[in-house]
Amino acid sequence: MFDPIYIANSVAGWTALGVKLPKELARAVEVLDAIRLVETGHPVVFGITDVTPDNVEEKIRELANQLLPTMGIATRVGATDLSALETAKRQALNLAARDVLTKAGAAVPGIIKQLEPRFDAAVAEFTEAVLALPDDLSDAAIVRGGPAVLAEYQRAARAQAVIASCDGWIASLRELPGIAGRVDAFTRVLRPVDLDQLDKLENAGTKRYEHYGQLNPLFVVAVRENVEWGLNTPAEGAAIRQAIEAQRVLSAR
Repeated sequence: MFDPIYIANSVAGWTALGVKLPKELARAVEVLDAIRLVETGHPVVFGITDVTPDNVEEKIRELANQLLPTMGIATRVGATDLSALETAKRQALNLAARDVLTKAGAAVPGIIKQLEPRFDAAVAEFTEAVLALPDDLSDAAIVRGGPAVLAEYQRAARAQAVIASCDGWIASLRELPGIAGRVDAFTRVLRPVDLDQLDKLENAGTKRYEHYGQLNPLFVVAVRENVEWGLNTPAEGAAIRQAIEAQRVLSAR
């Protein structure tokens, strides 16, 4: 189910990647946060000591005006659920969240540019480390390899953490306006160019993880098969997949 508020909350967390949100998007997130903090359950105060026979009708009307926003209103036939204030807050949250999503979709290319230097550096580190490691990356094999192998393994794991954070961010884009597309684990941060590379990446998902230790088999296979790396939006990843699948159709003729 599409939940704009939930998705907008994840957009607010993009800064954890070490990127700076564009001014318009940052402002939209601030508005969303401000609406979320609005209190809707204010207590109503009625000072009975201020009531006199002459002003009683006026005071009752004042109390009614204070109560009205906090009283339940019919949100469906036969039901009284939310106060007018809570209903207004929910509608405002929904509109603000959709505004965040629209601005987030437009911001994606700029966010990718900010991420690329860090991502590229991590890929370079990961590639160097993996190529220096033995084929068997199980814990026992790493221990047998000695300190030098362990150091390269740890270097690969640190670099992989950066790659994985970028990969997870790409996966989260699937609901954004103008960005939505098939979320394909094999083309989020990888750019296979032919059937052979794509098939080997897909087969990586069937490999036994104990032979790779803490390393992702998909990323290890990508290095060993010399697959190109790059940050792709879901739509761009889908286009890569589509182009390769077209090769499959042609080869089957």
